[in-house]
Amino acid sequence: MLLLAGETSGAAVPDDNGGSGIVHPPRWADGSAPRSWGTSSTGTQEELKRRAESEPKQLYSVRAEDRSGEFSPLAFNQPAPATLDECRAYFDTHPDVPVTQYKNRLAMCQQYTVVVPFLDCSTNPCQELGSQSFRVIMVGNGSIGKGGIGEREMIFQLATDRPATTGAVPPPNERVKFSVECLPNDGPACEWDNHHAFSWEPSLGELRELVPMVSPTFRFMDRTAEGIDPDEQNFFALAPKISHRHLPAGLLGEDFIVRCDQAAYLGGGSCLYTGIQPILEYKRTDFPQFTQHLADAQSGDMSLTKPGINGKEIPGSLRSEKPLTRLYSGHDQVWYDRNNAIAVANCKLHWGEDYPNNHPEYKRDCDEYPFRSTHEGAAYNEQMGIDSKWSYSSRAIHREDNRAAGRALNNFYNTEHVVHGDAFWVEVID
Repeated sequence: MLLLAGETSGAAVPDDNGGSGIVHPPRWADGSAPRSWGTSSTGTQEELKRRAESEPKQLYSVRAEDRSGEFSPLAFNQPAPATLDECRAYFDTHPDVPVTQYKNRLAMCQQYTVVVPFLDCSTNPCQELGSQSFRVIMVGNGSIGKGGIGEREMIFQLATDRPATTGAVPPPNERVKFSVECLPNDGPACEWDNHHAFSWEPSLGELRELVPMVSPTFRFMDRTAEGIDPDEQNFFALAPKISHRHLPAGLLGEDFIVRCDQAAYLGGGSCLYTGIQPILEYKRTDFPQFTQHLADAQSGDMSLTKPGINGKEIPGSLRSEKPLTRLYSGHDQVWYDRNNAIAVANCKLHWGEDYPNNHPEYKRDCDEYPFRSTHEGAAYNEQMGIDSKWSYSSRAIHREDNRAAGRALNNFYNTEHVVHGDAFWVEVID
């Protein structure tokens, strides 16, 4: 957790007696200057998307699983939500992690320590007589498979604990206002469900005595009928906000980007976080021939692969530092088919025209990595019109092994809501 900061900042405002005082606002205890709420835009949708794509990413692992017969989107298990207790326990046992922590693409935790000063403004400037501090934990959970207008949502909740006072104790009836705010942008407006809370205003006395103290829920919604890109994506920057009588404009925490979409091929849409990427992990013993091919392709030794072009590399692993990005055939059938055509031609060249049937013990498929359903597949350089260092590998392997691995990949796309253009990583585990 971040250490308490001692700085104060502010401008002259009338105090409660009509005089002039110096604002000493509540402050995040993170050692940085407080950031006030403003009306300047966070940018266009395209600018927010570029920011979302370029921001540093946290990572989480997803086990590749073949779930035959579960291909209705409604049957998919969504990534597990986060709870306030889980967030609190994580921050308690990981004291030096950043303010924002993602569990997966749908679940996020934040923590702050807030210091509220107790001021005597009978003189100018105001004098700080004491202060009250407390920790704030926020949890936010997104949604998958809610495609109707108004159904793409994210639910937030806050809790406070660790109250402490220094010097004179602030009056117990003073209130602090908490909310989750959508920063202005040049695109669609944020909406909040009026059946849930818009803000939470506990008193300082309650924050001292009720531990933990838990807010009502705040429900963010994207009701926009249209967005950018084929999946009607909308991007929003949100942040927690705290207000106090000496800071009417409010103080913002660390903002984060939420993306909502209407991808019908993934069950109807979602609202999720862009600050985290999944790692798809294939266990070696679950798909033996497939994972051997994958391990060889990611090894960096091109002699283990076909076509095995010297000086080339194959992306997708963390070692390669280049993720894969999903290619949905409904958005670019030509690229999708060219990936397969080039990979199959390579299999025929090295394993024979009749490679599906010429093995004495089993039928074979042409396995291709990077996958046919990624932009980085066999046609990457052709479709990009470049001659990059990136290449591919294809191999004739056991048909059932290949198809089981393919079902696991499709399951991953659906459970983690990986839309066209979304980045992810692939690894082999023991």
